[in-house]
Amino acid sequence: MPQRTLEQIFNEATQHHQAGRIAEAEALYREMQREKPDDPRPFYYLGLIASARGAHVDALQLMTRCVELAPNPTTLSTYAEHFGAHIFGSAANLNVAGWAVSVRDASILIGILLLTTVICLLLYFFFRTDLGTAMRATGDNPHMICALGVSVDGATIFGLALSNGLVALCGALVAQYQGFADVQMGVGMVVLGIASVIIGESLVGTSSLGLLIAGTVMGSVLFRLLVAIALRWGLNPNNLKLITAVFVFAALVTPNFARRIRFRRPSIAETVDSYAAD
Repeated sequence: MPQRTLEQIFNEATQHHQAGRIAEAEALYREMQREKPDDPRPFYYLGLIASARGAHVDALQLMTRCVELAPNPTTLSTYAEHFGAHIFGSAANLNVAGWAVSVRDASILIGILLLTTVICLLLYFFFRTDLGTAMRATGDNPHMICALGVSVDGATIFGLALSNGLVALCGALVAQYQGFADVQMGVGMVVLGIASVIIGESLVGTSSLGLLIAGTVMGSVLFRLLVAIALRWGLNPNNLKLITAVFVFAALVTPNFARRIRFRRPSIAETVDSYAAD
């Protein structure tokens, strides 16, 4: 009888496990342990079996061994951690303005800043090309750009593809940083993104392309910083949606209010007083 491979044993064990034949599956998992002690898969499934039997201590030990044996995936976060270890050495924490910041968080922050700078520069140079200028004009005045012979639908679709690509990149970075992804993570992000853009525009106060891109990044960071400060002051995390709604409302109202104050015409009494002063 030919000797079975490790994958054949694993496939047979999972089939027994799914069919409810726990004893047969457990025997095959333990055979895998003997054949290859550094394979994390049998430890995981044996942990599930132990947990189902109520042996939670054994299940925890098996799951811990599975995590220890599991290969560490190479992501942008791990690259940033290696970069931080190379720059900061063996230090575990950094003292930043009296706050203890881990080397991992500091290195990931530096990596995100570098990546954000590269993406902003690429967007800046792209939007200065003919295609980028046409996309910007499509958003400002689609009738005018259509009269110039540019396809409004094509520019709109390309803009949606570009924006969704950036959203996918951000989602991948968040999943790699947190180590998991959930379908509810992106709920309400459209409103938060609009609020960040509005805050950024009010910060820079100009129509310059480079400053608008930088202002968008600044607005998103400032928006999240305000939410973090509100939570740190002791507000209930269950009221996070309320806090977010208040900041979104302030982001929508404040720019128009500031613009009205800036361009407010002087009253008749103020005009008379100014002439009397002269």
